[in-house]
Amino acid sequence: MSDLKIVELNKYKREFDQRLHALQSSSGGGTFDGMETRLATVETHIEHLRGDVTDLKTDVRGLRSDMWSQFRWTIALLGGLIIGLGGIMAHGFHWF
Repeated sequence: MSDLKIVELNKYKREFDQRLHALQSSSGGGTFDGMETRLATVETHIEHLRGDVTDLKTDVRGLRSDMWSQFRWTIALLGGLIIGLGGIMAHGFHWF
């Protein structure tokens, strides 16, 4: 019975060693070599993204003001159209 437990423990130890070896052979080599340079690269990319987001916010604000201006023009033209059509209808019905 104890031989079976030892065999199972050896099997688990081999699996653990294989997994540990797989972790150590990843891109970092299982160590922290080059971590500072990689982190600096990530920080640089994040700073560029922050600048891009700021630019996007500015562009959206500009679009909002342009849309509001066009909306006012559209409402003014629509009101003028309604008044003009009302005048044509009034003239057609001989109201004036």
